[in-house]
Amino acid sequence: MVDVVVPADPSAQGAPSFTHNLFMNAISSGSLQSVIQHINHEPDLVNEFGWHRQTALHRACMVGSVDIVKYLLDLGADPNARNNFNETPLHYACKRGLPPVLHCLLEKGGDITLTDKLGKDAVHHAAEGGSVHTLHMLKCRFPDVTFTQPDANFQRPLHLAIKGGKLDAFKYLIKQGRSDLRCPDKDGNWPIHLSTQEGLGQMTWMLLCVHGLSALHVSNNKGYTPSQLVNMYDTPRHSQLASVIKWQAKQSEGSNPKQHAYLLWFYYLLLPVVSFGAAVIITRFLPGFHILVFVPAASYIACTMRTSFHRLNHVSGWPHPIFAGTFAGGIFHTLVVYFYVMLPYMSSYPVLKLSSFFLAVVLVAFYAKLMTKDPGISTSPAQNKSTGKQLTFLDVCTSDEWSKFCGDCEMVMAPTTKHCKLCERCMMGMDHHCLFLLRCVASGNHTLFVYFMILVDLCMVLFIVGVIIYVCEVYSALPWMEVVEKVVSRDAWLLMLFLMNCVSAVWVGSMLWYQYHIVKTGHTQYFKPKMFSSDDLSCYEKLMNVAYFLLNRPPYVTYPKPSSDFKERSQVI
Repeated sequence: MVDVVVPADPSAQGAPSFTHNLFMNAISSGSLQSVIQHINHEPDLVNEFGWHRQTALHRACMVGSVDIVKYLLDLGADPNARNNFNETPLHYACKRGLPPVLHCLLEKGGDITLTDKLGKDAVHHAAEGGSVHTLHMLKCRFPDVTFTQPDANFQRPLHLAIKGGKLDAFKYLIKQGRSDLRCPDKDGNWPIHLSTQEGLGQMTWMLLCVHGLSALHVSNNKGYTPSQLVNMYDTPRHSQLASVIKWQAKQSEGSNPKQHAYLLWFYYLLLPVVSFGAAVIITRFLPGFHILVFVPAASYIACTMRTSFHRLNHVSGWPHPIFAGTFAGGIFHTLVVYFYVMLPYMSSYPVLKLSSFFLAVVLVAFYAKLMTKDPGISTSPAQNKSTGKQLTFLDVCTSDEWSKFCGDCEMVMAPTTKHCKLCERCMMGMDHHCLFLLRCVASGNHTLFVYFMILVDLCMVLFIVGVIIYVCEVYSALPWMEVVEKVVSRDAWLLMLFLMNCVSAVWVGSMLWYQYHIVKTGHTQYFKPKMFSSDDLSCYEKLMNVAYFLLNRPPYVTYPKPSSDFKERSQVI
């Protein structure tokens, strides 16, 4: 026999029983029925301590099962029970980031002021977990809560959000003066020291836009500046950030931190129109070699577009303008070629000339209108349909509707509203974000967008017809092979635009066809059922949907029709 030594420390626990481990596994699986069976067999499991003095409620909050959390709390589980690290179930819930779970704990007496052994309270754990919803819920429910309280290491919630790379929580904490951006931790690190040390480019960029470039020269307790910290690590993200900081550090402290991003943004925006413009000028000095100039220019633009994504490859994370620049540059060069090069040879086609003037004016007018019109920005929260009262986060945090809260705009979104991370605004009736316009297409401009695309397609077809007429008029006396040779060597500008317009006309036509299939069901590209067929709508209903859309009116009928569950949820919202 081996004597069992009972530890003197009451917080030290022996190995949990086999039944306790099975119970914890049942909680981890999220099976409420299995949890109920275990507790019916052994009721003491509710508040029994396991490894590191973890309780069942700790595990349930970690898993994020609302039903199990409610069940355990109803049986008397303690929301303020401490484990060996003095962490409570409330701390776990804040880090997990599910508002319904947090709501249940607060209703049963959860204390947000309790701290763990590192001095971190509920707000610190919420920031560490990166949940904007949890941070906002704590702020709404407890108006006196602050985001500037230090933990044992003098780190504020902002420091913890940066160390965890939680960008959304970071954005929330730096808004409305919620955090002190110059507050050091015990090592003298400002938030910008930590962001550069972690290689977090977008966070560093946003902090520089607030601090100014002088923050790059602030030393921590060890004498390191952000400029030095970023060079201590050799990772791709550190390298990208280091190149930007190196350039910024050479500027005067009063310089605009955004200058570097502006230069890069305008470079890509103007690249297509300037490249083709430069090619036109060069060909004036190289007659007979036009194709050798325009092919490299077009290839460079095409390769740049192919390797580009939604955002600039820059720490600012700004939307990439290469697609919008290519679209605008294509329109500009097409109009110049049509009216400067081709139109003098169309004297025999007066109707075509008049229609081209008219369509060009309308095209430019529609383009300007589309670029300046409000796409459908949502500026007010959703309303309760019964009372008309604007909903707050506390109104929806207890149900699945909590995800309708936009952490960036800090409001409850109405149905068919979506936040666009590129535009950084909530959009009503969201269809899609158009990279070629650098704008969203939503309820405010969706109809105008479709009209514009129809107009663009017509203009491209007109240009293609014009090119054919031009070639026939200019080179009518030459054999076919010589015509090709002349066009390639002396009219490469026209040839490249002809090919681009041919491809673009087909692509825009396919986009319009897709829009037609979406519009006829009464939906948008984003807000459409995952599995749907328009066959359940009659031809009359489809045509009426299209007609209503073109008249900028709400859909005549939608498919599928709202279910009873949808109607019930709509009443809540």
